[in-house]
Amino acid sequence: VDYNFARECLRLDSVSMPRTLAHLGAGSLGDCASLTFVDLSRTALRTLNDYVLSRCEELFEVKLPATLAAVSGAALRGSALTEVDLSHTAVRDVPADFMSGRRDNVTLPGHC
Repeated sequence: VDYNFARECLRLDSVSMPRTLAHLGAGSLGDCASLTFVDLSRTALRTLNDYVLSRCEELFEVKLPATLAAVSGAALRGSALTEVDLSHTAVRDVPADFMSGRRDNVTLPGHC
């Protein structure tokens, strides 16, 4: 899916993506004011790119795929998320500006 896909979709409240999704371009699903839930768990997504799901102020839950191996800066930044569980993924570290810098609420593989 290309850069800025479904950005600023103000009435979008939930998203579930298909197994065939392998790429979500930077800025995709950003600034979606009513978005509360995103399910990417069944996708083949390997990277959560810059500003994906950023500034979704009502986003309280996101399910990420086991195929996820990297998270880019500012993905999920400005959302309502208070925790992100990456323990089932291949992600080993997250950038400082991920989730507005709240890295202490991110569970990585091998951590409780």
